[in-house]
Amino acid sequence: MDKTKVLFIFASLVLVFVGIAFIPFLIKGQHPEPFKETSAGDSENSLPSKEKINIREVSSVVSSSKPAQALIKFAAESSSEKEGTELTIYNSNLALVKEIRELTLKNGLNLVRYEDIAQLIKPDSVLFVDMTDPNAFVVEQNYEYDLVGVDKILEKYLDKVITVYAKDGNVFTGRLLNSEQPIVLEVEGKIIALSEIARFEFPELPEGLLTKPSLIWKLYTEVDGLHKTQTSYLTEGISWEASYIAKISEDDKKADLSGWVTIKNKSGTSYPNTALKLVAADLHLVAQPQTAGYYYVEKEASPTPAPFKEEGLFEYHMYTLDRKTDVKNNETKQIVLLEAEKIPLKKQYVFEENEPYYYAYYGGRSSQVGRAKVMVSFENSQANNLGMPLPKGTVRVYKEDSQGKLQFIGEDSIEHTPKDENVRLFLGYAFDIAVEKKTIEDEKVGETCTRKTYEVSIRNHKNEDITLTVVQKAPYTTNEIVKTSHTYNKKDAYTFEFAVPVKANGEETLTYTIMSCW
Repeated sequence: MDKTKVLFIFASLVLVFVGIAFIPFLIKGQHPEPFKETSAGDSENSLPSKEKINIREVSSVVSSSKPAQALIKFAAESSSEKEGTELTIYNSNLALVKEIRELTLKNGLNLVRYEDIAQLIKPDSVLFVDMTDPNAFVVEQNYEYDLVGVDKILEKYLDKVITVYAKDGNVFTGRLLNSEQPIVLEVEGKIIALSEIARFEFPELPEGLLTKPSLIWKLYTEVDGLHKTQTSYLTEGISWEASYIAKISEDDKKADLSGWVTIKNKSGTSYPNTALKLVAADLHLVAQPQTAGYYYVEKEASPTPAPFKEEGLFEYHMYTLDRKTDVKNNETKQIVLLEAEKIPLKKQYVFEENEPYYYAYYGGRSSQVGRAKVMVSFENSQANNLGMPLPKGTVRVYKEDSQGKLQFIGEDSIEHTPKDENVRLFLGYAFDIAVEKKTIEDEKVGETCTRKTYEVSIRNHKNEDITLTVVQKAPYTTNEIVKTSHTYNKKDAYTFEFAVPVKANGEETLTYTIMSCW
């Protein structure tokens, strides 16, 4: 045999033996199987434990659709009653719910039906914490909200036998052909349509319908026994707002202020033994806040300790109730927020044109009769017995009449107001103050300026002296008062305010000239 052929055969054999030797390693190291088949017991025990994990991190999809029937049927009915709840409500139709419950679990994978949750829950916001076994976690979650109702039961009984009691006393038993009105039955070969129905009778409740919205969990733990758990989630359907009652003194120089919190729960469940927290914040959310009405109950003016403790939270403010309370479903609850007495009050009369300032300045009426606004203001400071950041809401103002009975005199809304800021309320128009404004001169100066002269006549029919603040708006950034009969204050580039004192039952005239350039 030729030497070259011998070397070629030897090399080929070496390659064959090397390949055979490395095949197991190549298969094991480079081509792992995507799924490894195991027994049910091995599958449960092979699940990894994770500390405190959000459901979105352990499940690829948090489903809001109905789970498999087997999952419902075999779900543990061990979801206990709520032991305690912490409820943080935002003034944007949103709440954070934290519930403490006890669950009886076994080592391995448990199927748990977690009932009596809010119908408007955001399922992908659920956070589960097992305080007995920190390594326990939810593997899979389904939100079941197919609740019992006549329409739902009728849908489940299509092509099945039911009994219908008509309002005229007749009773029909037959196969249901239609679940919408009018109801259609097949009775002994005949088709009957019924619209006047007194009631339905069904043999049993169909599978898959629930009396309460539920979360169905596959929950893994390695600890047998009773587990204390906390579940947190966001829900819509709960809102709160602040409202205020101000009682003005006889001389209009002091005010007593009480603040109330109104909570509306339309979430579909109750929250017993709740630690209540309210957050005043304009959160970046799609949902818009809902407003609520309020009524006033006359009572003795006496100081009441504020039941809420205020603290900062991020860039917002939070108010914590100093006791636990029950927040029931479909309930409107009111709680005192604050009480303050003898707040120094400033009353002001203001005249400003109702028309947009650009129209009033250009092309507006040469003469107009106006009314003076009545404004009251106070400072939200500790020196004034306040100083707590005030959540936005409506302030309703009352004053006693000659018989000592409270009468409503106006209301206004306030935005979130930090401490040491001024609160200004527009209550209405003064009956006994007449104002008339006239344009005396109107001329163009050069190519880029105008000059206007105004006359404002003020007639005070009250039996006391007043000071009227006349507001003048200007259209351009370069504006100057070139002549005036009274002092003024330039508030900004576009706004001038004139303080005009008027004697009781007297009259005063304000004249001024304004130059505006562009």
